[in-house]
Amino acid sequence: MRNSITREFKGIFHLALPLIFNLLAYMAMQVISTVMLGRLGPQALAAAAVGNVIYIIILVGCMGVLTAVGTLAAEAFGKKDQMKVQTISQQGIWLAIFLSIPALLVVWNAHHILLAIHQPVEVVRGAKSLLHGLFWGFLPELCFIGLREFSTAISRPKIVMFISVGTIPVNIMLNYWFIYGGLGLPAMKIFGVGLATSIVCWLSFLVLALYLSLHRNIYHYKILQFTLPHWNTLKRIVKLGLPVGTSFVVEELLFVIVALLIGYFGVVALAAHQIAIQCMYLFVMIPIGIAQAVAVKVSQARADPTRVSAFRVAYIAIGSGLGLAFITACLFWFFPKFFVHFFLNVHIAQNQPVLQLAVKLLAITAIFHIIDAGQLITNGALRGFQDTLVPMFLGLISFWLMGIGSGYVFGFIYHYGAVGLWWGLALGIASSAILLQLRLQTHK
Repeated sequence: MRNSITREFKGIFHLALPLIFNLLAYMAMQVISTVMLGRLGPQALAAAAVGNVIYIIILVGCMGVLTAVGTLAAEAFGKKDQMKVQTISQQGIWLAIFLSIPALLVVWNAHHILLAIHQPVEVVRGAKSLLHGLFWGFLPELCFIGLREFSTAISRPKIVMFISVGTIPVNIMLNYWFIYGGLGLPAMKIFGVGLATSIVCWLSFLVLALYLSLHRNIYHYKILQFTLPHWNTLKRIVKLGLPVGTSFVVEELLFVIVALLIGYFGVVALAAHQIAIQCMYLFVMIPIGIAQAVAVKVSQARADPTRVSAFRVAYIAIGSGLGLAFITACLFWFFPKFFVHFFLNVHIAQNQPVLQLAVKLLAITAIFHIIDAGQLITNGALRGFQDTLVPMFLGLISFWLMGIGSGYVFGFIYHYGAVGLWWGLALGIASSAILLQLRLQTHK
């Protein structure tokens, strides 16, 4: 039994580590683009912030739906059903195409929504330029995600990591060229960031597609062989994936709403919140990667009775993730100023109010991170059990009723400000973690 548990532990991290690096590479490109845009001034940064929020909400919604491709393909892979793996993965590409149609309509016309909610005209103009640049890379990005789900399902995720990390220098060079101009190209400014990202998306998709088509142990899946839409398979993928996509969007919107509410408490509160949220985003990639891996491993275990039970696989992943989250939490708790100094000069008197509040928020972040890791990985395990609809409703109740509700009470009624809103977030995540654990017990 000990050997089998060790094998599953290694298997989970064999999948999780490349996925974590893939997520970190994506985040690195976002940060690099922001830094390079910073030379254009605060207006460009504001426009990029607004444009990126819209784009990411749309992207994570579609990505959530496509996670079902990996879950179902992993189950078929566990059963050694090559034809079913092939069919599901091919239909995943069709689904990426179908999802891109309404998504691209929103991306192209999002500036009308921003004007309708009275955003500053100059900010809207910049956000429009960014989104119109990103528009051309949305379809290949979804197709890349579909192929990534296939690669993960058959336990070959390393190529995705190599591509994601390898395209970072390409992204830097294209950003510099397109933003500031040169070699015959005019300075495209904020539009150049979107266009550079789109080219990187096409490059990533084409390299991954070529690899999967030519690799001697993978090409027989004929993943890119043309086939007509198989509506029953597509329906099954959407039925499993749509609740996941909805959950992803709801969680993204939660943090947008919290940021808007914290804005009522002034610049100091918003600056401290931004520091805490950026630190959290960096380290949350670890449990997200483990959650993606455990969804696949649970699916494979359910299909193969000779392996450790799927339920045991889930708890190996949850225990590992909580252990890593505890280490990160200790860093937030004991060394908060170390993180804050990356964002501002902690020795300047005028920055002291932000520093003091950021230290308090990072202490809450430490607790939040452990709880969030548990609920993220538990949710991933439930996806492996093909249980997504009930967890979606549990998330809606936890995040919006408990999270926003208690945060509003603590922040505005009891006047704890940003600290109160963050405690509300922590309570919302805690209630989600408890409810999801109870749900997971039904699969024992």
